[in-house]
Amino acid sequence: MIAWLLREAGRYRWYVIGAIYLAAELWRIGFEQAGRSDPASPLLELSRQLPGQMSFFITGMGFALADLSRRDLHRLGLAGAVFFTLSLFLDLAEPVRAFGLGAVSIWAAVAAPRLPDAARFGDLSYGLYILHFPVIQTIVALGLFKTPALGIGLTVVAALGGALVLWRYVERPALRGDSAYRAAH
Repeated sequence: MIAWLLREAGRYRWYVIGAIYLAAELWRIGFEQAGRSDPASPLLELSRQLPGQMSFFITGMGFALADLSRRDLHRLGLAGAVFFTLSLFLDLAEPVRAFGLGAVSIWAAVAAPRLPDAARFGDLSYGLYILHFPVIQTIVALGLFKTPALGIGLTVVAALGGALVLWRYVERPALRGDSAYRAAH
């Protein structure tokens, strides 16, 4: 429905985007204020429901519609980081949180420097999903998180190492012969 509305708005679509953002923030702020006097009131929960979160959604739609250069994306990321940070510390800036988080997210996804290709070692996602919890619990049970850096370091090494072993000796061999994952690794 929103996509249709933006298409119909044509050159006025930015006004529609602004109006949706503003309405969402007014919904959130209004229900938050109304519910603050009674912690058991459902009004606080209503402030966090979809109309109150629409500012995040419409921010993403706005960025999808914007034709931004690489330079614009870097500026947007910086502005987003400032807005998001301010929104965490100043109640008055909370209405710009959705814009800030959206801007940082778009920058990180599109314009941020790329990390080395982690997939060159294989698809470790499922192995990490399966192993992280037992690895963390084992390291906690051994008392190694009493030194947080040691606990975190061992968790990362053990979970990634285990995921690599699972990929190499269990997951990859179990793939069909024509799988793109098998051919790539």
